[in-house]
Amino acid sequence: MANQKFLIIVEGEKAEVEVIKSLKNSGLFPINNEVIAYCGDIHQLYNLYTKLSDDDGLDIIGLLIAKKLISPTSKRDDFAEIYLFFDYDIQALTYKDDQGKKTINVDLGNEQINKMLKYFDDETGNGKLFISYPMVESVKKCLCYPNLDAFIECKVDNIYDYLSTFKEYCREHAFDKNCGFSRIDLHQWIEIIDFSCKKSNSLTTGDKNFPVDIVSQYDIFLVQKIQYIYLLSAFPLMLLHYYGSEKLQQNLLKARDTLQNANTVQYETEA
Repeated sequence: MANQKFLIIVEGEKAEVEVIKSLKNSGLFPINNEVIAYCGDIHQLYNLYTKLSDDDGLDIIGLLIAKKLISPTSKRDDFAEIYLFFDYDIQALTYKDDQGKKTINVDLGNEQINKMLKYFDDETGNGKLFISYPMVESVKKCLCYPNLDAFIECKVDNIYDYLSTFKEYCREHAFDKNCGFSRIDLHQWIEIIDFSCKKSNSLTTGDKNFPVDIVSQYDIFLVQKIQYIYLLSAFPLMLLHYYGSEKLQQNLLKARDTLQNANTVQYETEA
């Protein structure tokens, strides 16, 4: 797996790219990959989905070439696996009703995401879609760490309120207000990945332990669209999917040992 090239398609040009760079620097993310920014939200991705689903003769690489997002010489065989990272972004479907009040077409948004999760469900085909709820900012370590119960219950209570306030909320409740995406260190990643995997398991099964099996993106979506939006990042769950539960836990254990050994060496040097 380590020598295979992956294609990583992300929503934006900055935040998601910095997250992946930070993960790669931590040694927890497959290094041999090409990252491209789609520069559009998940509901704009739906346009790409409709073209693919309507024509079996098309593939995702060809459509990315047509959008000038990837080298014109690229072929599907160039990439062993394809992963897509997008925000839930239900606010993209905001419109004004007859009274001029802003309203979100939640049903339409969920219908589109439902279709895309079923379609983009194979990284060896047209790609595997991972969604951050509600936005990429949910990856940052917040003040509810290291209380797992508090993190599991961390959610946006009203889907209509989070649109303009969520990023501000994340800044106010950040564990480290000066920590940008690219500055998330290995110690934080270990906690973020561990807690995120446990939260995904709790939301879908009620079990707060680290999941034994991969947690389905579709099962998470079914929980999220009922009433609340539970803060949950896509990136840790991609690692769970890629490595599997046992291997990912082994990687986290090795990362903890690495930190402990580094701290011991530093202490001995300083002493």
